[in-house]
Amino acid sequence: MNSDLILAFTSNTMLLMSLAVIYSIFPNQTKLKEIYIKILMGLLVAIIGVSIMYSRFDLMDGIYFDARAVAISVSGMFLGFIPTLIGGIVMILYRIYLGGPGVITGVLWIIIAGALGLLWRKFRLKNTRFDKYKITWIELYLIGFFIQIVMIVLLLTLPNNIRGEVLSVVAFSLLIVFPIGSLVISQFMLIQRYRYFQHEKTTFSEKQYKKLFSDNQAMILLIDPVDGSFADVNQSALDTYNYTREEFLNLKLFDISLNTKDKTNETIRQVINGDTTDFQSKHITKGNVEIDVHIYPGPMSINGKVYILATILDITEKLEKERQFRDIDSKLRATLLSVGEGIVVTDINHKITLINDKAMDILGVSKKPINESICDVFRIHSSKSETSFHTLFHSCIEENKIYNSDITYTLLRNDNDAETIVDFSISPIKLDGENNSGAILVIRDETIEEERKNQIRYISQHDYLTKLHNRSSFEEHMERLDTGRQLPLTIIMGDVNGLKLLNDAFSHVEGDKLLVEIANILKKAVRQEDILARWGGDEFVILLPQTSNTDSTKVYQRIKDLCNKSMYETIRPSISLGLATKISEDEDIDDIIKLAEEKMYHEKLLEGKDMRNSLVYALEKRLYDRSEETKSHTKNLIDLAEKLGNELSINKEGLNVLRQAARLHDIGLVSIDTEILTKPGSLNENEWNRVKAHPEIGSRIVQSISELQHVSKEILHHHEWYDGSGYPQGLKGKEIPYFARIISLIDAYDVMISGRIYKKQMTNKEAIKEIKRCSGTQFDPEIVTSFIKVIKGAVKK
Repeated sequence: MNSDLILAFTSNTMLLMSLAVIYSIFPNQTKLKEIYIKILMGLLVAIIGVSIMYSRFDLMDGIYFDARAVAISVSGMFLGFIPTLIGGIVMILYRIYLGGPGVITGVLWIIIAGALGLLWRKFRLKNTRFDKYKITWIELYLIGFFIQIVMIVLLLTLPNNIRGEVLSVVAFSLLIVFPIGSLVISQFMLIQRYRYFQHEKTTFSEKQYKKLFSDNQAMILLIDPVDGSFADVNQSALDTYNYTREEFLNLKLFDISLNTKDKTNETIRQVINGDTTDFQSKHITKGNVEIDVHIYPGPMSINGKVYILATILDITEKLEKERQFRDIDSKLRATLLSVGEGIVVTDINHKITLINDKAMDILGVSKKPINESICDVFRIHSSKSETSFHTLFHSCIEENKIYNSDITYTLLRNDNDAETIVDFSISPIKLDGENNSGAILVIRDETIEEERKNQIRYISQHDYLTKLHNRSSFEEHMERLDTGRQLPLTIIMGDVNGLKLLNDAFSHVEGDKLLVEIANILKKAVRQEDILARWGGDEFVILLPQTSNTDSTKVYQRIKDLCNKSMYETIRPSISLGLATKISEDEDIDDIIKLAEEKMYHEKLLEGKDMRNSLVYALEKRLYDRSEETKSHTKNLIDLAEKLGNELSINKEGLNVLRQAARLHDIGLVSIDTEILTKPGSLNENEWNRVKAHPEIGSRIVQSISELQHVSKEILHHHEWYDGSGYPQGLKGKEIPYFARIISLIDAYDVMISGRIYKKQMTNKEAIKEIKRCSGTQFDPEIVTSFIKVIKGAVKK
C-alpha cells in the first residue's frame, strides 16, 4: 500500500465533499432554470475534477493517480447526464494536456467511471421497479468497489514496460481506500437526497392540508380530545358560529354543543376508538341561535399527537324543510317504488304500508305483503349479533334513532328459504308535534358484492397456484399464534428439489404441476388447524401450534413417506425440510424461522448430490421407457466413446467426461412428445424445430446439476457441423468443443448402423463410406481418421 497515494486521496476528500454542496442546488421550479442549473453544476464538477487532478499523486513521469474516478462516478450517480458530461469533457481535456504515457488510461478512467455512475443512476436510482429508499451503504460500497475494479482493469491499457509496476503500487489503495471514499460521498449525497424529497413531501402535504382546511365550504374543526379545546378552525365555521378566530380558539367543544358534558366525552371516546363515523347534534352560536348539525368526525395524527378532525354540515334548513312535509305517503310513494334499492314503509305497529318491486324481489314474493308485520315477512338474522331484527326495528321506532347495519346480515327468502346477504338501514318516521308514526326499511342485496369481497379477500391471502396461504397471510397467522398458549410452536421450512431441472426439461407448466403435487402432499401431512403456506418460489412453510419437536418429527417423516408414495409420474417429488420449535415465550419467532431455514439448507446440502443424481436417473428412465431404441443407442455411444477416446489418447479424466457426455447427449429428448420421437414418416417443420431444441434443453438440464455442468457444452454442441451448417449455434471447425465433435461422429455412426423407424439401417461398410464422405463437412477429419481405425480394428476382431 502506497502511503503517498492514500495521502493524495485524503487531500482530495474535501474537494469531493464539494460535490455534496453542488448537489444541494439541484431543486428547480421550471425547465428553463433547470437546464441552466445543470450547466452550472457541470462547470462546478469540472472545477472540482480539475482541482482533484491537480492535487494528484505522481507515480512516475506522465503517470498520475487521484480521485477523479470517484468524483465523476458519483457525479453520474447523483447529478445526472449533463453535469457529468460537462465535467467529464473538461477533465478529459485537462488529462490530455498533462500528457504522458498514461493519457489513454487516464481518459478511459473518466469515461468509464462516468458511464458506470450514469448506468447505476438509470437502472437503480431512477428505476421505478426498485425502491430508491432502500439503497443501503453496502450497495453504495459495492458499486464503488466495482468501479475501482474496472479502473484497475483499465490499467492494463498502460504500456507493457510500466504496467506491472503501476499495478503493484496502486492496486491495494484503489481496492481498499477509494471505495470507502466513494461510499462516504455517496452516502452523504443519498442522505441529502432523502431529506430533500421528504421536505418536499411534507411541504406539499402541509399546503394541501391548509388549502383543504381553509377553502372548504363545510365547517371544519380540529379538536383536542383530551380537554375538548379547539386546535384549529376554518373560516366557514367562524362565519356560521359568528366568532372571531381568537374567540373561537379560546372555547371548548362543550361551549358550542347542547349535549351534556358526559355525553360529549362519550362521543369523543367513540370517535377515537372508531366506533362512530357520523352523527347529528345541536349546537349553539355566539348569538345563542340553535342550529342542527351533521358531524363527520375522525381521528387524525399530527406530529405524533392524536386530534379529532370534524367536518360539520349545518342541516338546520334541511331539517326544517323535512318537517314541512307531513304527508309522507303521498309525497314519497312514486319515488320509493322506483328506486334500485328495496324500500319498505311501515306504520307504528310494524305493519307494512308500502313495498316496492325491488324489496319484493329480494324477499322472494310475488304478492305484496301489505298489512303484514315486517318482522314476520322479513326473516333477517346475524350470527354476529344476539339482537333480533324485531328488537332492532322496535327500538329504532321507540327511541327515534336511525340504524345502519354494520355487520353481515342474512335474509331467508320466502320462496325457497335460500340465504341472501343483505345490508339495510332503518329510519323512524316522526312528524312535527306527533309521535313516531312508523319507519322506513331500506334493504340491499349484497350477496354478489359479498362474494366478490370474499374472492378478493381469498386472492389476497392465498397463492394463486397452490391455493395455500401466501407469505403475507402466513405472517398474520404466525403473529396471531405466537402466544404462550400455543407453545410449543413448531416451524417446518421446505424447499422443493428439482424444480429448476423440471422447468428446464419440460417447461414451467410441468414445474407448476410439481409445486401443486408438493402442496397436496403437505396438505395431507398436516392437521386442519395447522397453517400451511407457500413461502416463496419453491419454498413452503408450515406452522404447527401446540406441537412438540417429537410430534413435528412425525409430520416431517409423513411428508417424506407421502413423497415416496406419490403418483406423480414425471419425477419422484422431493423436498428438503428443516424444523425448529419455540418452547419459551422469550424466544423470538423470527429466530425459529431462521433456525428451520438453516436446517433445511443443511439437509439440502447433505442430500444434494444423491437427490440430483436420482433426478437425472428419473429423467433417463422416463426417456428409456418411452423408447428402447434410445436406451440401446446410449449404451452403444458410451462403448464407442471409450474406444475412440483410447485411440485418441484421451486421459482417464477426459474419458470420464466423454462417457458422461455420451450417456447424456440426448437427455433433452425427454421433453419431446413420444409421438414425435416414434413418428415413422417425415417430421413437419414444427416437429423438427422441437427436435432441434433438444441439445439446448439437455444443456440446461445438466447446467442445473453442479456435478454435470462440465458436460453442458458437449451436449449443447453435439449437433454442430464441422463446416458450420449444424445447430443450434452454427459453430465451425475448432470452435466446436472437442468432445462434442467426437459425440457428433459416434452418434451419427450408431444411427447409421442401427437404423431408425424413419431411416433404413446401413451396413458397417456403407456407414464408413458415408462418414468419409462427410469428413470435413459434418465431421472433424482428424477424428474421422482415428474413428475409422477403431471401427476397422473392431471388425477384424
